[in-house]
Amino acid sequence: MRIKLIQLLLKKNTSKNIFFVIILTVLRQVELVEKVKSYDPYVEEELLNKAYVYSMKAHGSQKRASGAPYFSHPLEVAGILADYKFDSKTIITALLHDVVEDTNTDLKDIKVNFGNEISHLVD
Repeated sequence: MRIKLIQLLLKKNTSKNIFFVIILTVLRQVELVEKVKSYDPYVEEELLNKAYVYSMKAHGSQKRASGAPYFSHPLEVAGILADYKFDSKTIITALLHDVVEDTNTDLKDIKVNFGNEISHLVD
């Protein structure tokens, strides 16, 4: 539902619509973090938030074949893994899993920003 609403808003590229897309996305970030916090007492909240924003910015205006923002894919993967109660490092990896493959970001950038373990998992 949320993705369809975002698609609809993006069809008419106005500053007001972009504002609503940002609001919908930010709320999703909070929902994901809260979901992980509900079961993972060792959640790396700052790193999880950083990965969310990093991936969203890296994918930028990329679109899927459906017209949905590309970022919807890693976000959905992260949400599914959170439903299965995977640890925060796995959720972070899910958010970043296509960044190296589908953007100008390289693995070194992931390592610098997220550390060796996350870089290894993304690779």
